[in-house]
Amino acid sequence: MKIIKYLIITFVSILILIAISIPLLNNFLVNTIENQLIKANSKNLTITPGAIEIDILKRNIKLKNTKINYVTVTENGNVILPEIHIYGIQPNSYKKPDSITIDSLTIVKALYSQKKQDSINIDTKTKKSTLPYIAINSLKIIKAKHIVQDKNSDTTLHTKSLNLTISKLNYNTNSKEKIAIDSYSYDIDSIHTPLDDFEKLYIENIKGDSTTMKITNLQIRPTYSKEEMSALLKKEKDWIDLKVRSLVIHNQKLNFKDETIQIKADSIEIDNAKLSVYRDKQIADDHSYKPLYSKKLRELNFPILIPKIKLNNGSIEYEERIQNNGKPGMITFTELKGTIYDINNTGINNNTTIDLTTKFMGHAPFTFHWNFNIADKTDYFKMKGELHNLTAASINQFTLPNLNVQCTGHIDHVYFDISANDYKAQGKYLMDYKNFKIEIEKKNENQINKFLSNIANIFIKTNKDNLKEVHIDVKRDPEKSFFNFLWLCVKQGTLHSVT
Repeated sequence: MKIIKYLIITFVSILILIAISIPLLNNFLVNTIENQLIKANSKNLTITPGAIEIDILKRNIKLKNTKINYVTVTENGNVILPEIHIYGIQPNSYKKPDSITIDSLTIVKALYSQKKQDSINIDTKTKKSTLPYIAINSLKIIKAKHIVQDKNSDTTLHTKSLNLTISKLNYNTNSKEKIAIDSYSYDIDSIHTPLDDFEKLYIENIKGDSTTMKITNLQIRPTYSKEEMSALLKKEKDWIDLKVRSLVIHNQKLNFKDETIQIKADSIEIDNAKLSVYRDKQIADDHSYKPLYSKKLRELNFPILIPKIKLNNGSIEYEERIQNNGKPGMITFTELKGTIYDINNTGINNNTTIDLTTKFMGHAPFTFHWNFNIADKTDYFKMKGELHNLTAASINQFTLPNLNVQCTGHIDHVYFDISANDYKAQGKYLMDYKNFKIEIEKKNENQINKFLSNIANIFIKTNKDNLKEVHIDVKRDPEKSFFNFLWLCVKQGTLHSVT
């Protein structure tokens, strides 16, 4: 009986000792964590811990209102962490004595703000981590916000809400790739960022995981109206408005190596992209060199490998103003669809191929084939196009405002096959049409100039019932774009066909 009595007394004493020890140990650990966070401070990094709660039996830690401020050569950053939940801490595994394993780490409503600054001289050395290996089975970031400001405190990036889940994150300072991730998923709402003084990027939502990314309602919006932008420009620049309902990237891979990014994806699908472009030709030309697309891709400062891009149900509207009075001229491409194959700027000798079909001016079927080799420094390329059943009057919405020319008749068939490089283009052009005539209007008047119209129609063959080949030989203007180069080829082929 005495033995049982002593055992009970001993057991109760142990329980009392544990009950007394746990709060004391919790306080000790809270003080230890606070001291460790403060010890991590340096000239360039300040960590201000808030409230800390510890459940030693469950190995859980909760931190409230932790603040981090850092300074780099070009920016000042602040991170506000209202809540951090750490569950299932397992320090000093026998397999990795200098390590820590965490079952779950959750960060709630973090606010990360960056402000750019003029370059300053600071000591960029960082303290070596006392824990070379950290393993987190589950990391969650919930409803985080991210703001970037320039030196003038103007916002250059704003992300309203970011949710991120990572499974099995390993951080190893002794490994070449310090961070390894098993899988992840994310959901980001409302991203705004200016692209330059005249365009802003808006994204409604980005959602994805380690294999697929979906972007919903991507827009490049003009900062100014067409008239406002023209008043501000000193050199010619396109006014652009782009809306993309959906962009899906399949099996994307973003690799970071030697401080550069490598972009890979199996395929990209773009649905309902609508592009509006306006050019005011009354503004002085920009005389800078305009590289062709093969050169632009070749000279990107990061590698890109995308085997396939698919376009569905797109449209392009192009307006051009030559005269100050009346409406600008317009051409349209609707029901645009097609595929781009093999965008690869890693030096591999692959042909990039673009196949498109569309309706020109809303009704005439038009197919376009274009291929080039990004690695070819001569920038050689081939393009073919075929147009059917174009009502000549439909192009008046472009020719009348800009050229004071009205067309009548019917263009049955147009075909061209052109080879070109950065300097010139050569090829063949065929055109079949009926009852084609033009009427020239008097400038600034809504009246036909019969004399000039009659003279012009003398030199125009009204009918051409078979596809007679004419030769194209065009010199490229290096101060103009690829599309100007294509237009010069079509223009020359058309004039040779009808005169």
